[in-house]
Amino acid sequence: MQSKDRTAIIDHFEGLLSEHGASHKTLGFGRPESQLRRFEMLAQVGDLDGSSVLDVFCGLADMYDFLRANHLNVDYQGVEVVPAFVRHIRKARPQIKVEVGDFLEDSFQGEWDYVFASGIFYRRVSDSRELMQRSIAKMFRLCRKAVAFNSLSGYADRREADEFLASPEDTFAFCKTLTPYVTLRHDYMPHDFTVYMYKR
Repeated sequence: MQSKDRTAIIDHFEGLLSEHGASHKTLGFGRPESQLRRFEMLAQVGDLDGSSVLDVFCGLADMYDFLRANHLNVDYQGVEVVPAFVRHIRKARPQIKVEVGDFLEDSFQGEWDYVFASGIFYRRVSDSRELMQRSIAKMFRLCRKAVAFNSLSGYADRREADEFLASPEDTFAFCKTLTPYVTLRHDYMPHDFTVYMYKR
């Protein structure tokens, strides 16, 4: 991510946190129900119980709450580029493992059973398509079993100027260059899609 985009993103989301507090609005979701629906789709990637999970650009770690509420015993870790989000998580829920930093930096390494990303591609930046592909490739390198991520879809019937709407077909084709085991879901919301990528 270019430094100017990173700074703009941090400033944008820290401003939303100051305005809305720990709310779905802070993360750019129109309704809490849409955030929950996306989590439900991501969790269908496999049997998560007893697995290790990395939540990329985890926001306020709402994915952790979803997993725990559904009685899934997971070893959760988040990584987030917005320092104010990480401070909020550590204060409100100190039991959560979370790091602050850019997930794409070479220094961020590890291995998890499942790697998730929810809503991280929706803001348009200088190189949105390239950034999305770099992120997908890094997530896949870090997973033992599978990656699950979502994106706003190019088939959406409306778009905002600051939104990046990815092509489902283009995204699927890129994922197929990394693994032959790819599932594309575009059947739960008309403006959103989810992709599962498996090691085998």
